[in-house]
Amino acid sequence: GTAEARSAETAHWIQNRNILQGPLRSLTTEFGFGLGMQAPGQLTLALPAQAVALRSMVCLDRVAGRGGCARVRFRVASGGLPLWESPLFIGSEVVADTGRITLPTPTPQQLLIELDQAHEGRPTGADPLDIRDHINLADGCLELDPAGVQREIEKRIPERFAAWKGWRLSPP
Repeated sequence: GTAEARSAETAHWIQNRNILQGPLRSLTTEFGFGLGMQAPGQLTLALPAQAVALRSMVCLDRVAGRGGCARVRFRVASGGLPLWESPLFIGSEVVADTGRITLPTPTPQQLLIELDQAHEGRPTGADPLDIRDHINLADGCLELDPAGVQREIEKRIPERFAAWKGWRLSPP
């Protein structure tokens, strides 16, 4: 299919490993946790209602060496403007920090992570197709609204105690 048709496919991913099942790392950095993925594709992640911001490190994995060619975008709606777009990654030297990405209010239900094999604008000499487009999203952080988390905890406390079933608990 075309690049546009393929970008809607669900991305293949592995938790806490690169796509080839090795450690998550760039040429110079090793990461503690994250997702290893293969471009092209799209990954949809559910967001809790209390989410207000996110941050991640993004790179091509060390196994790409000086090859690979890909770009990553975060969106909250298909076709909407990106919340963040990576530089064009060629090789595993560059690690991009998304910085703190503020989510729109109200919090969207999903985050779309688009893995683009960057056919358009691909520099001369870059790998053709999706060869070595092994992307890592690493050391990510989801920031939650403390007041929203507290409200959710208060709602759930009565459910934790069987003796309280059917009772209504009012905080002091």
